[in-house]
Amino acid sequence: LELRLLSGALAELREEDGNFIPSLRVVPHDSLENLLLDGEIQVMPTFKENAPKRAVYRELALCRVVCALPEDSPLAERGSLEVQDIAQSCFLAISRPNASPRAVIDVQNRLIAGRGPGSVIFCESIEAQSAVIAAGFAVSVLAETPGIQMDGVCYVPVAGTEPISYGAAYMPDSRDALLNRFLGLLAEISKRE
Repeated sequence: LELRLLSGALAELREEDGNFIPSLRVVPHDSLENLLLDGEIQVMPTFKENAPKRAVYRELALCRVVCALPEDSPLAERGSLEVQDIAQSCFLAISRPNASPRAVIDVQNRLIAGRGPGSVIFCESIEAQSAVIAAGFAVSVLAETPGIQMDGVCYVPVAGTEPISYGAAYMPDSRDALLNRFLGLLAEISKRE
C-alpha cells in the first residue's frame, strides 16, 4: 500500500489501541503473495486482477490509468492524454511490471514499442519512479492509487482506458477484529485521497 495511505490507517489504530504494534515489511511485490499464503503477512496491496486466487479481495478504490508528468510540462494542462501525446515525451519511466495491472502494461508496451532502449528509465519502485518524474526527467503511465500523489507531479488520465480495481487481499482464515478495523480504515482513507 502506498505509504501515505498506510501511515494514516496505522496512526488511527495506534490511537484506538495502545497495545497495537505493527510489523511492516518492505519486499518486492512478487514476494508478497508467497508471504500472504504462508501466513507471514496478514494483508497485501494488490489490483483485483493480480489478487491471489485463494485470498479474499477487498476493493479500496477504482483507479484511473494516468500519465504522471512533471507539473511544469505543457501536457499537465490537458484534461486527458492520448497515447500519441505521451509518446512525444523524451523519456519514459517504467517500474516493475509484475505489480502493475494489465491496462497500465498495455499502454506502457505501446509507448516502449517505438523507442530505443536509451529513452526508457527503469525504476525499482513507484517512489523512485515518482522522484524521476518530479525532477523532470521523464513521464510514466501508472494506476492512480490512493496516496500515490507526489508534489511536483501531475496526473492526467489516459484516454480510452477503464478504471482499475485496487484493494487489499487477505486469507479467509486470518480475518479478525483488528484486520476488519484496519481494512475499514484503509477504505475510509482511500475515499479521502
